[in-house]
Amino acid sequence: MGEEFKGKLIKLIKNEPALIIEDGKRHLVLGDLHIGFEKGLSLKGIKIPSQTDKLAKKIIELIRKNSVSSLIILGDIKHEFVTIKPYEWFDIPKFFEEILKEGIEVKVTLGNHDGGLDALLPPKVKLFKKITKSFSFGKITFLHGHTWIGKEALNSHYIMMGHHHFTYRFKDTHKREPVWVFARWSRYKLSKILKVQESSIGDPTIIIFPAFNQILSGYCINCERNEERELNPLFRERLIDRRRSEIFSLDYSYLRSFANLPYPS
Repeated sequence: MGEEFKGKLIKLIKNEPALIIEDGKRHLVLGDLHIGFEKGLSLKGIKIPSQTDKLAKKIIELIRKNSVSSLIILGDIKHEFVTIKPYEWFDIPKFFEEILKEGIEVKVTLGNHDGGLDALLPPKVKLFKKITKSFSFGKITFLHGHTWIGKEALNSHYIMMGHHHFTYRFKDTHKREPVWVFARWSRYKLSKILKVQESSIGDPTIIIFPAFNQILSGYCINCERNEERELNPLFRERLIDRRRSEIFSLDYSYLRSFANLPYPS
């Protein structure tokens, strides 16, 4: 499943929570690693082996298979919110050192779990720390997804974010699977919130990534009584155009549009 604009090709990697951007070079994009998540589970008596090496090996496999020159991670590298846990001083630098051995450029946006992350990153990893915690290139804006978008995103062709860990519950099995969300905003509603002319706002495709760490729980997009405070402000403020927003499985299967979802609106 791919889409092309102005010489760039954006292609989902089938059955993987990651995509490739081609613009003469190839860039691998993914988000939500939550390194150390399993450590918190162990305190609750749930024993899961460390996922750090497994995550690094999977990313390196995708780097090699797709011959990429850069890796973009959409935040939530670590799982602890504010403090740096003792194991993070070892696990996170080691993770990035393994990735950097592939000879690629690595860029990271800050997530809401990434307190103190800059102290853990090798010097060659580029971290974007401005207020909007985003960066743009070639009309694509990258951010974690827990903050308001910056002005640079208003006329992007694509906005790529993580944060939500969206899942979809299947009626026959009640099993929840990670999904891609391709959304559009309402230019009219957004212009009223931002107090700008509607004509000054573009109409980007907003791509919301599944969590790369597959042991994480997720926000069930077609379940009732979800907790809205964790959503991006575009969802909380009801700025998403439901009729033009769609959900796809990791194998590219179309699931449904937002138009008949109970939530988010």
